[in-house]
Amino acid sequence: MPTPPKRPWRDPTLDAADDRTLRLSVVPFTPEQLEQFISYQEALLARASRAPWTDGARMEAHEHARSHSGLDNHKLEQMGAIVRSFCAKRSVLRRLRSKQGELARAPAPDEELLARLSGELARLEDATAFTRRYGEGVTALLLAREEKLLALHDAVQAAG
Repeated sequence: MPTPPKRPWRDPTLDAADDRTLRLSVVPFTPEQLEQFISYQEALLARASRAPWTDGARMEAHEHARSHSGLDNHKLEQMGAIVRSFCAKRSVLRRLRSKQGELARAPAPDEELLARLSGELARLEDATAFTRRYGEGVTALLLAREEKLLALHDAVQAAG
């Protein structure tokens, strides 16, 4: 069977419609629920630092942290997906900003590379698609707690 041709372009109008459709399945969360999610991640990391991170220890830590947070598994999964998406993009943005600063301070900065990097930073800083998909309220909550969420995201990733 022949491979279908790749779409050489993306229609932003269709992407926006897809985002709005997907948003219908997203249940927004409250500031209190975000704090509960943060509490879950902190409790998970506290358990991860105590013992070898085996599958059994991971399951026990998850259950303890879930119970400690007061969130049910469904809400944790839902929020986790949104927070991971947010943190992944913001982590890349942070690393690229750092790289941009290093390149700009170089004795002979590569202007072409800096220009490409500036374009990529502008693309990553634009939260329009994320906001369309998850809503203004969720985006504002995540941005308000960005530093804490990124620190936890990095720690959870490092824990394995």
